[in-house]
Amino acid sequence: MAGVQTVTGALWRRVQWWGSTCAKSAKPVKSRNATAMREYSRAGCGIRRRGRGSAGEEALGLARAEARRRGRSDIGFSVADAHALPFPDDTFDVVHAHQVLQHVGDPVLALREMRRVCRPGGIVAVRDSDYAAFTWFPEIPELDEWLDLYRRVARACGGEPDAGRRLLSWAHTAGFTDVSATSSTWCFATPEDRAWWGGMWAERVLKSDMARLALASGGATEGDLRRLSEGWRAWAGERDGWLSLLHGELICRV
Repeated sequence: MAGVQTVTGALWRRVQWWGSTCAKSAKPVKSRNATAMREYSRAGCGIRRRGRGSAGEEALGLARAEARRRGRSDIGFSVADAHALPFPDDTFDVVHAHQVLQHVGDPVLALREMRRVCRPGGIVAVRDSDYAAFTWFPEIPELDEWLDLYRRVARACGGEPDAGRRLLSWAHTAGFTDVSATSSTWCFATPEDRAWWGGMWAERVLKSDMARLALASGGATEGDLRRLSEGWRAWAGERDGWLSLLHGELICRV
């Protein structure tokens, strides 16, 4: 949801899927929103025209700033509960959630809400990672420890870090019958990509909700977290460093 100044390399792979895939699949959907999706996927802020997304106020502040920088005043922003969206039935042509369902307490209920606010003939599109399917080289023990810690902390918070493989099941349970399920990967193998991804996790391991919860629960000590952070920096500095992330993806027609 955060606005950005430039969309290149690894970041572009994070925002291009939903714009391109939904637009290709959205022939029954009103073109003004499909066009807006493509435009805002390029902006990297993941907002539909006249649509809303859920995020913290700090993140929305960045998105609002990006919209102002681009001279756009036709975008709405709000913080909402994915389990009880504050919008009437049949409000939006496209409802999209990228890397969201893995974090909510009841992803099936969230999908039902997304379906409720989507107009007949519209599209609900979701994409989530599957952490258990992450793989990398070289085999750095600290990254194995990081993955185990992340999955434990995520589940302790009521999330599901291996959401990607479960999306189709969740959609069927939510009542969708016309569903196209696919998968894709992100690959980090250039110095730029490794520096971004490895540096991001090196910071998150030390300064994030994950870090605070790991310490509070006794799942890790401050020394453990520093060691995991250094493991990420070591991986990012490897000339042969390579990492791939698997995602589950759905296009659900309403």
